[in-house]
Amino acid sequence: MVNIGQRFGNFVVKSPFIYSDKKHKKFVCICDCGEEKVVREDHIKAGFSKSCGCLRKKILSKLHTKHGQRVGGRRTIYAILFDNIVERCENKNCKSYKYYGGRGIYISDEFRDSKTFIKYILETLGPRPENHSIDRINPNGNYERGNLRWATAKEQQWNKIKR
Repeated sequence: MVNIGQRFGNFVVKSPFIYSDKKHKKFVCICDCGEEKVVREDHIKAGFSKSCGCLRKKILSKLHTKHGQRVGGRRTIYAILFDNIVERCENKNCKSYKYYGGRGIYISDEFRDSKTFIKYILETLGPRPENHSIDRINPNGNYERGNLRWATAKEQQWNKIKR
């Protein structure tokens, strides 16, 4: 028996059952996010329907969040920058590996954790200025404390080793 006000997952039953066909009772439920949805009684009782879909999105977002750096389901620029640095320094199949990891450039042990790296960038260098990316002050140095800055593509061209 399903009653008005009864909770099932993120749903709270809002209205008495309505018939949409002769087999299944359906109820209007309100999700914790505020969305209303008509749900079959057997589905809410069995736990097949726990929310309007927002719960699934929330769970999937947590499963696919590597850095804890997501905004609106999309990775932040800081998480992308970190992944690109790791790729260049550690993946021998990366096009740019020969200019980074292949030359012995690595990410310091302190920055092996993406959250630590991102926290350092935000606290030390501040938010990313438009059209800037992470640059090593000493082009032969590693990705480490004191050797990082925000730079435009032009500034990075002046700072690179001769290839």
